[in-house]
Amino acid sequence: MYIITQDFVDRLAAEGYDLWTISQWTEWLKHVPSLETAANRLAVAFSDARLNGGIGLRLADAIDSYADVAEQEIAASADQEHANSSWQRITPEELNQYHVAPCYFDAEGFLFHLPAFLIAELTGKHDHDFIRNNLLSVRQDQNWIPLLNSQQRDALVEILELLKYHPGFTDRPKQLNDQIARLKLELL
Repeated sequence: MYIITQDFVDRLAAEGYDLWTISQWTEWLKHVPSLETAANRLAVAFSDARLNGGIGLRLADAIDSYADVAEQEIAASADQEHANSSWQRITPEELNQYHVAPCYFDAEGFLFHLPAFLIAELTGKHDHDFIRNNLLSVRQDQNWIPLLNSQQRDALVEILELLKYHPGFTDRPKQLNDQIARLKLELL
């Protein structure tokens, strides 16, 4: 949960959560407007992102399902039908259905789907922890980073910097800092 309101913090208190937990979420609440602004910047930065022949949701699912070559070709064809579409047309239902897809994306596929998964998670519409499992994962191939333009890179760094204050990431400063460093390294 990222976009919270004072009602959320009040419910924690009413449900008897400890003062430390309540204080962590109260502190995070101060950063929510900045996160909403950063998510909007991310959407603008990635507005022109296209699949460009990369692996899409359906092909990734076919690979995960050990589909044969013919089935994978059908899935790839279905993805390419949407190749000129905006990532903004991908529904949260599709993201949740194909939640393992990022594990199979190539650089172009990851870059195209990144804003859809990230914004869906930040707005509470994706249930499978894309940030931890994919964006911050050392297992995830980082070959998509060189494809970022400076506006996209800056928007991602801004979001990751804000996540340092989120109660769910207080145990992950190294992962956040390492990914920020990888993103900034590409600027050199």
